[in-house]
Amino acid sequence: MQIGMDTPQVTSELLDRCLEATFQPGVNASIGRAVDGGWWAIGLSERWELDVFTGVPMSTLATATIQLMRLERAGYRVAQLPWLTDVDDIDDAVRVADHAPDSRFATVVANLRRHLGGVA
Repeated sequence: MQIGMDTPQVTSELLDRCLEATFQPGVNASIGRAVDGGWWAIGLSERWELDVFTGVPMSTLATATIQLMRLERAGYRVAQLPWLTDVDDIDDAVRVADHAPDSRFATVVANLRRHLGGVA
């Protein structure tokens, strides 16, 4: 399982659920889409023989869709993980902090907003 470093709202409980989804009967891969078109998590429950990552464009509105199609064409049976917002800018940071208000990330965002005079 690989997760993006820009999803600070991910908890150990969520990761446990993602791993369970990846290893459920009849499934051998998983993908968690990000609302900006990318993916925040991807898991493979068995070693891959084909390169399912090379050539997938990153940071586009279609990244997750293309990655999912690549996995399915390679014969993977893919579980869909929850959609999350990844943090690319201050507006994303505020949304993620609002979603996880008791997190260290939310504290940092609140301090930043106070420092910037409530911007964002």
